[in-house]
Amino acid sequence: MISKELAQKVANQVMKDIDYNINVMDDDGRIIASGDAKRIGDIHQGAKKVMASKTRNVIYEDTETEKKGINDPIFINDECVGVVGISGNPADVMKIKNVVNSLFYFLISREIEMTKQFSEKEYRQKMIRKMIYQEKGLTKEEQEYLIQQGFDYHEEKYIIVTDAQLKPYTDRLFYHQKSSGLLVLILSKKQTDLKGGLSEVLKTIVKEMTYCGVSLVKDDFYHGYHQARGTLAFIKAVKQSQGIHFYEENRLFVNVLREEALSQEQLNPGILRMRADEMLCETLLSFFEHDGHMKETAEALIIHRNTLLYRLNKIKELTGIDPTTFKGLSNLIYGLVLIEKNKGSVV
Repeated sequence: MISKELAQKVANQVMKDIDYNINVMDDDGRIIASGDAKRIGDIHQGAKKVMASKTRNVIYEDTETEKKGINDPIFINDECVGVVGISGNPADVMKIKNVVNSLFYFLISREIEMTKQFSEKEYRQKMIRKMIYQEKGLTKEEQEYLIQQGFDYHEEKYIIVTDAQLKPYTDRLFYHQKSSGLLVLILSKKQTDLKGGLSEVLKTIVKEMTYCGVSLVKDDFYHGYHQARGTLAFIKAVKQSQGIHFYEENRLFVNVLREEALSQEQLNPGILRMRADEMLCETLLSFFEHDGHMKETAEALIIHRNTLLYRLNKIKELTGIDPTTFKGLSNLIYGLVLIEKNKGSVV
């Protein structure tokens, strides 16, 4: 069924280009839109005949309940949802009726599709709000709906929290704009990597790159959102450079900022594996002791500088944290300290 508002909007748009009055009738034959406001609400007998036969009805003479003109059924997705009529001498109206019908159908279909897309967008945003604000997550039915929308619920995702502004975007983007102005984006890691990486994809989405806190998650969107948001809060608090900052590289600082004790699950599993490798652990501790100086560290360990670089790269591959940066080195050392402190409970 066509709403009164939509019918009147389209009728007004069509009547700008023709010198005839247009009436739109619902499936009961009642006029719901017209260039003649006095007729709205009246029963149109010709429209009732059209709804019954699903074919054109031509009225050649004015009567108490009808005005001469031509009335045609409105089909949307093969369903007759109403009637559109043009008042006037049928011989004259016939010359433009098919063109008007085509224009009318196009405008109605476009409006319906736009409304549908808006409704789907609103529902997607509702799902996203539930994913990031409710720890229990989505129901199976809601997950299946998102999968139908092209969102693989169980695929690795980047959750991005940023104060950047969203560009006008036509694709099916999964995002939520918070009242605070923060933008929450959920992007497929697989698709993002195929398109050149997160930095390149964000350039097409936001107007200007500012601060972005990012967490990489699979299924656990609730904690991923809080990780990304905490990362954004941390990098802004310590006045880091604008750009992409990953939770994994700031994990310990973010948790300290949130005043949360680290559990076994919150510790980077890569640090635990590195701790089990005596050579890498010794290398990292020496690098820390020598304030990150390559030459002094290599001399202390009695190894070539290239060997030191190789080991540091292995640490980065194992943990996802770059030990040659101050922040990365601090994270790794802090992690080792916590492991030693919690040896009785952390394995």
